[in-house]
Amino acid sequence: MADTQFGGIYVLAERAEKYGEPADVDQLHDRAVALTEQAREAMNRTASATDPTGLVEATVRADGTVDSMYISPRAVRDLGAAGLGPACVAAVTAARAAIVTELAEWLGNLSRSQVEA
Repeated sequence: MADTQFGGIYVLAERAEKYGEPADVDQLHDRAVALTEQAREAMNRTASATDPTGLVEATVRADGTVDSMYISPRAVRDLGAAGLGPACVAAVTAARAAIVTELAEWLGNLSRSQVEA
């Protein structure tokens, strides 16, 4: 089990349960607190991206909600009413893809650090 994402924590929990070593319990607590803080920080991340024209930019939070939108004055003129909606959707979609990629990378790094610890 030590080669799974949170194998290090699992091994400590198993040892603490089996042998009741205070040092294992303390170490488990410290790692759990650190993991919780890292997850909290990850959920506060944002990512931004633009539509293919670069005229609309969206920023999304880690949970996928839109944090902000920027619509260039040129977007209204160049894209018109019919093109503005799809440009906004494209920007939000690209920003969501960016945050998913960033969080996946973070989780991969976290997994490696937990196995190594």
